[in-house]
Amino acid sequence: MIHQDIPLEKLSNLCINAVLGVNDLLKTAFYSEFNVKSKSDIHDILTEYDTKSEEQIMDLINQSFPKHAIVAEESGLSGSLENNYYWLIDPIDGTWNFARQIPTFCTALAVCYGNSILASAVLNPMTNELFAASKGQGAYLNGKKIHTSMISLPSHAGVSMSRTTHPHLFNEFGVIRRTGSSILDLCFVAAGRIEAFLSNELNPWDIAAGALIIEEAQGICTTLENQPISVKEKNSVFASNKKIRSNILQLINEQCSTK
Repeated sequence: MIHQDIPLEKLSNLCINAVLGVNDLLKTAFYSEFNVKSKSDIHDILTEYDTKSEEQIMDLINQSFPKHAIVAEESGLSGSLENNYYWLIDPIDGTWNFARQIPTFCTALAVCYGNSILASAVLNPMTNELFAASKGQGAYLNGKKIHTSMISLPSHAGVSMSRTTHPHLFNEFGVIRRTGSSILDLCFVAAGRIEAFLSNELNPWDIAAGALIIEEAQGICTTLENQPISVKEKNSVFASNKKIRSNILQLINEQCSTK
């Protein structure tokens, strides 16, 4: 499949090779000592390995697509958005976990054209799990096709959310599970490990890779208002399998109508 003269397979392979390329770096760093800095608050932190892995991924993109723009969590925008291609990098999603030697974090990369996500890859180095998808080609975990779950009842569902996201819904679900990595939680929806993910606000690099993987696994990813995700700005996020979606939207609407 060709997109704007670029084979989709080439974009997908770069996503996969880029996240695999920082695998050894992050695995080795995980049990080592390193400096930790605070960003916006004491819990929003940065390590030298966020920067190192981001720079390595950016170098790989620039070698193959020097005219494409890059939007990275730590370094922001580089390049021009004039040709509509841009790459979204989250070098370590779940840095707090990484810094505390909790093995639930990941590296994520997605390539977009306009508001369309073309390909993405997500790697958890500590579990050797590689999630990947390309538009119209399905979603895969370590090369095996994945699909969202078939559970439809909220009371039977596993859901990732915080108490600040529609707090009155918290007790409507069977199980609440949060990994500390939004991107991994999105991938877990795609793999049928949980049924839904809800968040008030995430950055584009926290959403894009997982959103495509969910959609290619036959799930749905929108805002909490059931509107399309914009990969150029912050969004609320509601990702789920198709079976449970209407039931959760009904709960959200009922809550909003009682306010």
